[in-house]
Amino acid sequence: MKEVFLSGSPEDTLSLGEKLAGELARGAVVLLYGDLGAGKSVFARGMARFYGIPEKEVRSPTFTLLNIYPSSRGAVNHFDLYRIEDSEELFQLGFDEHLEEGVVSIIEWAEKAEIPPGTDKAMVIIKLVDETTREITIER
Repeated sequence: MKEVFLSGSPEDTLSLGEKLAGELARGAVVLLYGDLGAGKSVFARGMARFYGIPEKEVRSPTFTLLNIYPSSRGAVNHFDLYRIEDSEELFQLGFDEHLEEGVVSIIEWAEKAEIPPGTDKAMVIIKLVDETTREITIER
């Protein structure tokens, strides 16, 4: 199923992330695609909000590569693969193990990851339309 939304504000993007999180099965992986500054981290904050994680605690893990946010439903894994150069770095990060352990795994710059076959996943593409508007395509 493929849906396309227009987001006119960060709150719209947060709400879409929160809505998607509520529709996912435990252990799902969300693949986030979009240019730098498109709103991938904002979308991730919305997803985390669904699990009761305060927005201010959700930061893009650009330098740490992975942030794990504990929630009452389980760990929310938030990856940022922008700085990843090769699959060896993902292996050292314990990428596959984290995917298996989280209630949900959110992956920014997902084009750098190889997701195991059979994984329940959703693909989210965020495109800048103008300064305030994003086109968000969600495919499951």
